[in-house]
Amino acid sequence: MIIDYLREIVPASRKEIKARLPENMPLWGKFRMAHGGDSIRSMMASSKKRVERNMSFVRVRDSPFSFMIWTEQFSMTQLELIVFNRPKVLYGRVEKVIQCQLPDDPAFGIFSGKLRLFAYITPCKTDGKDASQELTFYHTETAPIITDLTTIRAVVGRVQTTGGITNRKQWGIIDRSTALVRTAFEHEDLSDMDDDNDDDE
Repeated sequence: MIIDYLREIVPASRKEIKARLPENMPLWGKFRMAHGGDSIRSMMASSKKRVERNMSFVRVRDSPFSFMIWTEQFSMTQLELIVFNRPKVLYGRVEKVIQCQLPDDPAFGIFSGKLRLFAYITPCKTDGKDASQELTFYHTETAPIITDLTTIRAVVGRVQTTGGITNRKQWGIIDRSTALVRTAFEHEDLSDMDDDNDDDE
């Protein structure tokens, strides 16, 4: 998966990338976002023996290349970049973080010799909806993806609901990543509140 991801952002072919990637890549279980941001605990680091807050579900921007280019290459503002690339919102569960030291090789272009951190994420099927702007639910997950760690914007909460048209269990996303967010769920039948949310939700 890392090979496929890099193929989209570097000039090398899949074969060239595979031949040059390091054989051993350390795994991270926990990390904290810079400047006082959220602490995130991947599923790899979550304990199965004790009850703890689920800190593995996150908000992701699905334009990883644009965010990396902004942080390393250009001086344009983040707002300008987001409008230009029109990234969609994606929510998912962080399974693990992979540390990859790219070799100093022209095949990797501007990323040659750089340390990259990749997030291995299982996305929630939310069809690109933004839970900070509208009610957003999911009941299935999609195939895992690899993305750059810098695309993770914040930890999100979840609450399980039943009812609606299909009367099936589903999860509502609670996204407080913007200061003006006030999430409200309209379903009356709420059950099994996930322990990753505050009591006042």
